[in-house]
Amino acid sequence: MKKPLSILIGISLAFPISNYGQQPIKPNEFKVGIFGATSCKTHIVSGCELPFETPLDNGYKTSVLNILSDDGFNIYQTYSPNEWISESFLKSYLKLSQANNFKVELGAGHYYKPTVDINGNYLGYGTNVYDNCGNSIGVCQNPYSQNYFRANINNFINNIYKVSPYKDIIWGYHICEEASYYHYQHFANNCQGNVWGNPSYFKNVETPPTNVNSAISYFKNSLSSAGITNHKMIVMEANHHKNINANTNDGEGSFNPQQYIQLLNKNDNRDIFFEGSYTQFPSSGWINQNYSGMFSNGFHYLGAFKSIDYAKSYSSEVHKVINIEGTSVGSNYLAHYHSNLSIPNANWLWFQAYTSIIHGAKGIWFWDINYSWNSGETNSWNNPSIPNRYDRSYFPANYRNYTAYLAQELRLLSNKNIISTDANTIVATKTDFADPNCIVPAAISYIPTYLPSEKRTENYGLRYTIRSNGTETYMIITNPLNVAVSVTLNFSNSSNQQIQSSTGVNVLFDNNQYPVTSSSYKVNRNSNINPTNGTVGSQYYVGYASNKQLPISFGPMDVKILKFVSTPPNYNNGWNIAWSNFGSGNINGHNVKDGDLFYTGDFDGDGTEELLCVGYTGGTNDWITVLKYVNDNWEWHWSNYGSSSAGNGIYPYRNNFIVGDFDGDGKDELLGNDINGWTTLFKFNSGNWQWTWSDNGNASHPIRPYKDKFYAGDFNGDGKDELFGCDLPNGWTTTFKWNGSNFIWDWSDYGSNHAIRQYRTNMLPGDFDGDGKVEMLGFDSWSTLFHFDNGNWQWGWSTYGANDFNGWTYPPLTTDRILAGNLDSDNKDELFFLQTHSTAAWATTMDLKNDQSGWNWNWSANPQYSVPFIDDWPLAANGGSNTRYYLVKAKSNEPKYLLAMRKFCGNYLVNMYKTNSPANYKMAGMDLENDSIAFVSENDITVFPNPSDGKIQILSEKEDIESIEISDPRGQIIYSEKYNSQRKIEIDLSKYPTGIYLVKIINNSNSVSIRKIILNK
Repeated sequence: MKKPLSILIGISLAFPISNYGQQPIKPNEFKVGIFGATSCKTHIVSGCELPFETPLDNGYKTSVLNILSDDGFNIYQTYSPNEWISESFLKSYLKLSQANNFKVELGAGHYYKPTVDINGNYLGYGTNVYDNCGNSIGVCQNPYSQNYFRANINNFINNIYKVSPYKDIIWGYHICEEASYYHYQHFANNCQGNVWGNPSYFKNVETPPTNVNSAISYFKNSLSSAGITNHKMIVMEANHHKNINANTNDGEGSFNPQQYIQLLNKNDNRDIFFEGSYTQFPSSGWINQNYSGMFSNGFHYLGAFKSIDYAKSYSSEVHKVINIEGTSVGSNYLAHYHSNLSIPNANWLWFQAYTSIIHGAKGIWFWDINYSWNSGETNSWNNPSIPNRYDRSYFPANYRNYTAYLAQELRLLSNKNIISTDANTIVATKTDFADPNCIVPAAISYIPTYLPSEKRTENYGLRYTIRSNGTETYMIITNPLNVAVSVTLNFSNSSNQQIQSSTGVNVLFDNNQYPVTSSSYKVNRNSNINPTNGTVGSQYYVGYASNKQLPISFGPMDVKILKFVSTPPNYNNGWNIAWSNFGSGNINGHNVKDGDLFYTGDFDGDGTEELLCVGYTGGTNDWITVLKYVNDNWEWHWSNYGSSSAGNGIYPYRNNFIVGDFDGDGKDELLGNDINGWTTLFKFNSGNWQWTWSDNGNASHPIRPYKDKFYAGDFNGDGKDELFGCDLPNGWTTTFKWNGSNFIWDWSDYGSNHAIRQYRTNMLPGDFDGDGKVEMLGFDSWSTLFHFDNGNWQWGWSTYGANDFNGWTYPPLTTDRILAGNLDSDNKDELFFLQTHSTAAWATTMDLKNDQSGWNWNWSANPQYSVPFIDDWPLAANGGSNTRYYLVKAKSNEPKYLLAMRKFCGNYLVNMYKTNSPANYKMAGMDLENDSIAFVSENDITVFPNPSDGKIQILSEKEDIESIEISDPRGQIIYSEKYNSQRKIEIDLSKYPTGIYLVKIINNSNSVSIRKIILNK
């Protein structure tokens, strides 16, 4: 039996259906990676020269991996296996990597054998070779020793990649890198011969996309045969100093970077793209680079970030590779670090890393530590006479001064799940557009006026991402201009609750020693990070000026990491937060909008309710998505992906579904009701919606006149939901039941003046008495409860025209919400009243009394004790709008949860709460439904006056009063006295604030009477 969940009182019915909340963070796969981390100490084992497999040998580090691991790197890329690596060598190095807590991305670019003419000229095509041209070598010998120019990929797959423990150390394979570029004089195209022979042959030269695609498929199929489906296939492409887009022309040969990106499958989590464009900052020319020019193959220092945006449409993940070359390779590459070579603060390096994350990069990699040396430095890693050659002091200065400290920051934020592969941690984002979150003002208002007009646009405005792990919230914000800017950030409209309750921010990784215009600003990048306890030595606090306004200045190409400082509310008022979207506007990918419709139902029959989300616009591309609460998080269960043809005809009915288990099989169906068209029943089977029944638009079908209004519920208790149909405004009222093939007539008022008729436009179904049958609570000038007994709807409880519903103002305001659902364990549905207007301060739940003579007020949030909250959810809008509430049975064998939504500047905060009472959800100390003691008749005890200005009198007609307890709506006992042979008692409550109180009276025969009183002073 399933029941609709919510009602909007007044105009029309709504559609049926620690601290801060922390949804469980998914495993964080964010990568902090480095290329070239292969220098290691070797020894001879069984005649083979192999790496040590342990981090230390006689107390000395055995590789560069020790320091890299200390600094937070968790993965490295190697071009091995190649011409120099044996299987045994690779096995040992993989074990060494695991001992240093590293994953490994292996080279796989040696499969391609180009075709050349007799003079060695590349002909633009070739073949894929995976078996080393049919030759094999011993596991100790390397290919070079045999003059083999390609690793035997099949041998490595079968002997290493598929085998434990190596398969768990390997992360993925570098299928290609810069395949769209000519790489001259890279070895030979044949299988044997002199590596350095003439004429020079090519290997990685414009590898055709079709060959790359075949290689990806080959690797996937070979690994899948061994049950390995988690190894990644990496395509790395570049358009150096430019941008990759649909029209890129890199100027080399037949193929362009985007053709390789387009090989990837966004829905295959094995397909990864590395954006590998290297950009030395054009310190003297940046101001003349036109943003729009990057899309027509012009140079632009921000081009790589638009490449990330482009690649996200094709790849399951995009990672950014950043160049960290030094000066020792014949050129001054320090512009890969600094935007001004006279200020060595590596601001360009930091900007590239963090802005890539803002654009959605799931990993930051550095190429290549072996090229990081500066002129005059000596690389001693391969000098066996220095036993401690892998200590930090022997690393390149560029690594020690810059790369290491940046990696430490990234690892700290990744460990905190602030930078994460879990999209649910992303609260808000702004890149090269006006801020949709109302935080950053228009770019023209803060970008210096002396810059050209092309630079005073949102293309160069501040970019940011706000991330939350549920207990902490951070903002990563970058300045894309090579000049200082000052701005006031406005957090008053934030949808994130931690920001709402914050008093200011801690600025991390900076000690505020120098102004942003100083030549010493951030030159010292050591933030004194403690990786063990996650503390940061260099940070300072900035409080808000007023109304959460934060004045802040940025240096040229600067990065700020802001941690919001807040004290979370914890009212312990009967509710606990179970899940939050942290204000991101999304429920696991469904972006909540104003016109969205939500339906709840157990569509798959597992005992929990799913959330069906309709992004309704009235157009032809509306998304319909079913979300399921799994492992304490909402997961994607089904979607039409915006297609009007998906779901076997469900699309036309998306704005008018009735949820009910009409056939009694334990699964809810969707009855689609096109008011002017067909009525059709859908069932969720085998992962899709199935057309089950329809009236096919037949105007003579008995159900047709009643399409104006439908309600669903098991009104007769037979285990199947019926339809309650209303021909409005003056027609008949009829219920229909499903007979296995059709909806048939079950009951009707035949147009008579039945008592239920006046309530038909505003009714709320629910099993309020717990008898297994659904009642109908009607709202009109009166509110009345109807039971279906003896073949007819019977009058039950009613307000009889009173101006309150058990203390709640009646009629309710049009902004009030009334929900129905079981919030405890008593098998009875409660009523949940909630205010939603801008100054809302009241919410309460009520149970129908056992004798059905009225309702028990069993929980309340109210302003009299300054706790108008549901756990941390403020009933008042606090600058938000469009507050919505739904009840959903998110977990089987648990009461229903409250799903709360509120809009802030275009983004919806969505939280879900559950009651924290394991049994009946009652007020503390007020056992209102204890059947072991008798309840006194309403006429035997009188409490007056009611409402009262403070003094009340209690009169017992038949028995002496034994004791009296009075509790406030939070369950706190404010009055408790015992009496001796008294039947009339006066109590002064004038010192207590206005509100609703419960009086528990026990007489000398242990009978109990409960009365509600209202203090109105």
